[in-house]
Amino acid sequence: MNDVCVKICGLTTEDDIYAAIDAGADLVGMVVNYPKSRRNISMAQAEYLISALDEEMMLRESEDVDTPDVSVVAVTVSPTADDILDVANAGFDYIQIHGELRQDVIDLYEGDIMPQIIRAYNHIDDSVLEEIRMLSDRMYLFAFLFDAPEPGSGKGFDWDTIPKDLEMPFFLAGGLTPENVTAAVRTVRPFAVDVSSGVEKSPLPTEEEIEAGESMKDYDRMRAFVKAARA
Repeated sequence: MNDVCVKICGLTTEDDIYAAIDAGADLVGMVVNYPKSRRNISMAQAEYLISALDEEMMLRESEDVDTPDVSVVAVTVSPTADDILDVANAGFDYIQIHGELRQDVIDLYEGDIMPQIIRAYNHIDDSVLEEIRMLSDRMYLFAFLFDAPEPGSGKGFDWDTIPKDLEMPFFLAGGLTPENVTAAVRTVRPFAVDVSSGVEKSPLPTEEEIEAGESMKDYDRMRAFVKAARA
């Protein structure tokens, strides 16, 4: 992976996958099991997109096209143990958990090998700090992620509240765009940056157009974001 990893989130179409690969993303994210998000897709659709990614990567490898490995992240909110199993069976590499980290999920991870967790927080308080300390030595934790109070809103996270003594890598999300990500990387020094609304079309397609399969992503902005993150 590159010095700063880049995750492009909220992908919903096959063309989104190809554009993310072409842009140079290290990770791609899909929102699953969360109908409140306009970026939500079904698990069946997610499996199809993962298959398309795998086929494209194999094709490029057969043609000796130099393409970095791309990992796939399931973005979830307060998933149950059954949800985790669905994510694992779909072929995701990581699961990003917003909301509650349920005890049945922790129990599942203590007894089996599942996609590593990216634990997302939308604010920092004493309970979050306690959980961060608890998770920091868990083998199933891949990284922390700090996002806006309203994920996907385009609003930012308060960088000053990020603990300075983190023992695990972290993703910075919330309000990042091609215009501000270079400064964010230089200031915060995250392991990775995560973007969704910052690389979407303006105006967005209508709900009917999205349901018909139109992408919400602006592929020029996706490429610009990756380039700026690594500037």
